[in-house]
Amino acid sequence: MKFTSHFFAFAFLIMCLLLNSSCKTESNEPLMFRPGTKITKSVDLLAGTYEFQGQSSIEKPILIIEGNDIELDFHSIFIDGASPGQVPSKFQGLGILVQNGKNITLKNLTIKGYKIALMVKNVENFKLENSDLSYNYRPELKSTRVAEAESDWMSFHDNENGEWLRYGTAAYLDNCKNAIVRNCVIRQGQNALLLVNCKDGKFYNNKFRFNSGLGIGLYRSSNNLIFNNLLDWNIRGFSYGVYNRCQDSAGVLAYEQSSNNTIACNSATHSGDGVFIWAGNQTIESGEGGCTDNKIWANDCSFASNNGIEITFSKGNQVQWNKMEECDYGIWGGYSYEMLIEENLFLQNNHGIAIEHGHLNKIQNNFFDQPKEAISIWERSTQPKSWPFATIRNISNKDNSFTKNTFLNPQRTFVINNSDNTIVKENIIRQPSEEIIIGKANKKLKEEKNIIYKQAINIKSPVFKSSFQKTFDQLKPEPTLKALEWESHLPKGREKILVNEWGPYNFEYPSIWLRSADSEAFNFSLLGPKGNWQVIDVLGFESVSPTRGSLPTSLIAKPKPGAKVYEIKLRFIGPEFVDQFGVYHGKGELYGMIFRENIEGI
Repeated sequence: MKFTSHFFAFAFLIMCLLLNSSCKTESNEPLMFRPGTKITKSVDLLAGTYEFQGQSSIEKPILIIEGNDIELDFHSIFIDGASPGQVPSKFQGLGILVQNGKNITLKNLTIKGYKIALMVKNVENFKLENSDLSYNYRPELKSTRVAEAESDWMSFHDNENGEWLRYGTAAYLDNCKNAIVRNCVIRQGQNALLLVNCKDGKFYNNKFRFNSGLGIGLYRSSNNLIFNNLLDWNIRGFSYGVYNRCQDSAGVLAYEQSSNNTIACNSATHSGDGVFIWAGNQTIESGEGGCTDNKIWANDCSFASNNGIEITFSKGNQVQWNKMEECDYGIWGGYSYEMLIEENLFLQNNHGIAIEHGHLNKIQNNFFDQPKEAISIWERSTQPKSWPFATIRNISNKDNSFTKNTFLNPQRTFVINNSDNTIVKENIIRQPSEEIIIGKANKKLKEEKNIIYKQAINIKSPVFKSSFQKTFDQLKPEPTLKALEWESHLPKGREKILVNEWGPYNFEYPSIWLRSADSEAFNFSLLGPKGNWQVIDVLGFESVSPTRGSLPTSLIAKPKPGAKVYEIKLRFIGPEFVDQFGVYHGKGELYGMIFRENIEGI
């Protein structure tokens, strides 16, 4: 009998190992999971590096977590799905699947090298804390410094059948209620966090930056709080001074019936759009619904390649206390209505606010400093036939009001076309080049009590800082740092957005960038950590100056007449750093930098 009991105990242990289950021995030894392991209760995990290459299908995750009241701490565990030297566009498979449960918490997770690092489905009260999901899938972009490739455009219009999964993402939450993601880092991927059919979640204190797609994306997700995150440098489709297309990249994207969300106190700078809200196909095709009543409060959406904030085909969104500096458009509001745009800062944008086919919008108490065109409203003479929305809904450009705004040195203040019952009242305009440009077919334009000062004068607005602090104090889930004060050492300005074939540059590894070129000279920026470099080989250039020095610096090369291919190879030695693929390079290790380009017609 004793032999029989030992035999069954031994057989049971062997069966657990063979089935890769969550079973543990009586001695409570930490679990060393394997591909296909399923965990259904809280366990201790064996520390170490787990190198499990992703499968060709996301239907075969490396680790499955399912059940209720589970807490897993991945401290001192590193999960890597990439084979040595594998580029991010070749990453595949699903790392961790969490599904069908309640009260599941993952802490201190570090995972890289997968098409999708973490997927959470049908879980209530899921938490992800203090985790790093950087360096997962991203495609090799075809756009170059001199020309955009249309194939790089993303399309987030459909996700009814999981179409967004084709783009890959670090974290994908589907049908999750009351989820929390906090104190996490995701960078150098395509998309950081995607939320699908998620409600009542809180996503805060995260750093989702330097990705080639989205910081946070929402699809049919409502009543969420997105607060105090760093969502900067999520961009593609941009070459400074050549093209700014953005290709649907954004710090925050809210698509398809995502309503009543609060997006507050985030830094979403240097992205394609800072915040992008679009009603979705359901609204365009039926005229119903939209992304309504979202609160966009106290965000920094500066230096966007396209729009600081874009809101289209939606109702009742509140845009207050935000900062938009040096964007192409501060706010684009196509076919949106009943918006409140109040107490925002617009600084040195090409266009401040542009609203196409909007009605009952209130624009008040905003501050505009040196816009090329401060506010413009208009409507088209015809509508695309593929938009039933345009025939079902009221799309008139009417009943908009612009009151108590301040304009400092605008080239153009108002451009108003095809409007009905527009109110322009009690605005202060200081030293305008042009004041109010009245276009055609305007009816009942009420322009009164505006004050126009011809002399130059500097004025500052105290509204933003005080309102930001008030909003932050009211909304914060717990004591924390302010996102807008983090890591201010990074450079600012649209000209600092640098995108290569793998996405935005993060200024942390040695790199060479061509900033301009003609038949006389190629001008380069050499960026990265402080250290020494030298030129070791050139092709297509008569001379390079200087040939050695320390980073950061600039370099000028004189091209050979008639050359077709230009190449400069450099060598760097300096402090430790992590490159764009997440590979660590130690102090004093030689590191190669290379510029190579085929430029016709120089």
